[in-house]
Amino acid sequence: MAAFHVRDIPPDLLEKLRERARQEGRSMNAEILAILERELDRPSPEEWLRGLDEIRERYAGRRWDPPPEVLIREGRDSR
Repeated sequence: MAAFHVRDIPPDLLEKLRERARQEGRSMNAEILAILERELDRPSPEEWLRGLDEIRERYAGRRWDPPPEVLIREGRDSR
């Protein structure tokens, strides 16, 4: 398995990392790996926007029946 070293970590960032690792019950190494994995698996802003565009296209021109304000009013009145 590959390894790398990070130099010149600002003390405040290092302390945040230590604290988060402690809260999560992980070693600092395991916490760094968890952060990297989570961030690298996250869709890029471009991918996220493409997904929104697909949703907009799928629902374009649809009329919501009944409109949201009617549903809210009904929910409020039923209490």
